Amino acid sequence: MDGRESGGGNGAPEDVVVSYSSRDRTRVLELVGRLRGAGVSVWVDYGGIDGALLWGQEIVEAIEGCKALLLIGSESSLNSPNVAREVSLASETNKPILPVFLEPAVIPRALRYQLAGIQYLALFDRDPNEAFAAVLRSLSRLGVTVAAPNPPARTTPEKPRPVTERPRPVVGGDAGQRPVTRTAPRAPTNGPRVKAANRPSSNQLKIAAGFAAGFAVVAGLVQLVPGRDGDGRTTGNVSTTTAITRAAADPTGPVSIPTPAGGASITGETPCPNADGSSPRTTSFAKAPPTCIVDGRTYVADMQTSKGLITITLDADEAPNTVNNFVVLARYHFFDTLPFHRIVPGFVVQGGSPDGSGSGNPGYRFADELPASGTYPLGSVAMANSGANTNGSQFFIVSGDASSLSRSYSRFGEVIDGIDVVQAIDKLGLPASDPDAGKPTEVVTIQSVTIKET
Repeated sequence: MDGRESGGGNGAPEDVVVSYSSRDRTRVLELVGRLRGAGVSVWVDYGGIDGALLWGQEIVEAIEGCKALLLIGSESSLNSPNVAREVSLASETNKPILPVFLEPAVIPRALRYQLAGIQYLALFDRDPNEAFAAVLRSLSRLGVTVAAPNPPARTTPEKPRPVTERPRPVVGGDAGQRPVTRTAPRAPTNGPRVKAANRPSSNQLKIAAGFAAGFAVVAGLVQLVPGRDGDGRTTGNVSTTTAITRAAADPTGPVSIPTPAGGASITGETPCPNADGSSPRTTSFAKAPPTCIVDGRTYVADMQTSKGLITITLDADEAPNTVNNFVVLARYHFFDTLPFHRIVPGFVVQGGSPDGSGSGNPGYRFADELPASGTYPLGSVAMANSGANTNGSQFFIVSGDASSLSRSYSRFGEVIDGIDVVQAIDKLGLPASDPDAGKPTEVVTIQSVTIKET
C-alpha cells in the first residue's frame, strides 16, 4: 500500500490482499466493505505502522498467504513504489493478480512485466451491482471463496460501454511464464503478458473509468500468469484496443492443444546426453544438467516445426549456461512434439512447456544470463521466465516489435534462417482484442531439434 498503514488480519491468511494508494482510501474501503459483505476474506491496510520493516513483514506474510492480489489501479497507485513492490512479490510467489481500475491510468514500465497478459476490470458507466458482480465472478474464478458470486441481475437498461485501451499480453512459462509479460502484448504475465494490431500504437494503457459508475470486465488473457508458470514470461508492447467479445473482434477461436506425451525421467544427477542424438526422450529431471557443451565449439540448432525449419545459432559466449541447457534438452529430445502454446501476433511465439499449457518446466530452474545490450531484435531467442533466475525449458522467439521488453530474459540465440517460418507461426495467434489473446488458432508443434556442433 502507498501509505505505510497497518493491515488488518486476524492471524489467519486472508484470501484477498488489496494493494492501493492511500489517496484512494475512501473509495477502496467502500469496495472492501462490499467484498466482505459478499463473504470475501480481505486483508487491507488500515493505519499506523511506523517504519518500513514491519510494514514489509506484514505485507510479505499477507501476500504469501493469500489466494489473489486485488490491485486497485489509479494514477497514484500505479506510480507508488510500495504498490510496485507488492505487485512484484505477488508475481514472484505465483499469486494471481486482478487489476481493477478506478480511473484512466497509465501503466508505468516498472509494472508492465507483472501486468501484461492479465485480465483487467475497469470502472466506467455501468450499473454498480452488475459491475460488482463482475468483480466477484473474477475473484471466484481465481479460487477465492465468495458467498454470492452472482448477485441479482440489474433491471435498468445498460448504458453503452466506452472504448478502452489495454496492453498486449506477454509471453510466459511455468505457472504461466511469459515474456510478460514484462509488459508484453496484452498481454499476459511473467507475465511476460497484446497489440490490437501486429504492432502497438502506444506504450500506455488507459482505461476509461469512474468508480461510482461501477465495473466492467475488460476481457484479457490470464496466464501466468498468471497463471504464473514457473518456466517463462516475456514482456511486450502496449497497444490500443477495444474491449469487445470475440464475435466483434475476431471470429476465429482458440484451438484445444492436446497434452504432449511424456518421456522418461531422470531422478538423480543428469548425465550429459549422447551428442549423436541417440539418448532416449526424457522430459523430467531432478537436477539441472552439468556442463556438456565444449568451450570454443560452435552450436547451431535446427528446429523442425510443423510449419517449416527454423535454424538458430546459439550464443555460448554471451549465455553459456543457457545454451548448455538448451543443447542438453534438445539432445534428450525434450522439445519433440511440444507445441507453441503462446503466440502473440507481432511480438513473440513461445514454446518449451512439457505439458503444452505454458505451466510446465523440466523439474529444475537456473540463473539468468541477461544480454549486455538489453535488447531483443527480430529473431532473438530467449528464455521465458516467471521472475529472476527461474529459467527452465520455456523459450520465446521474437516475431515482431519487442522494443518494450525490459532486460529480463536470457537471450541465447538468433534465427539465421527460417524467419519466414517464425512469422508464419506469428499469424496463428489471437490478438489482444480477443478474450483469448495469445492463444493459438492452429496447433503448431516442434517436431525435432537437432544440434550441430562444429
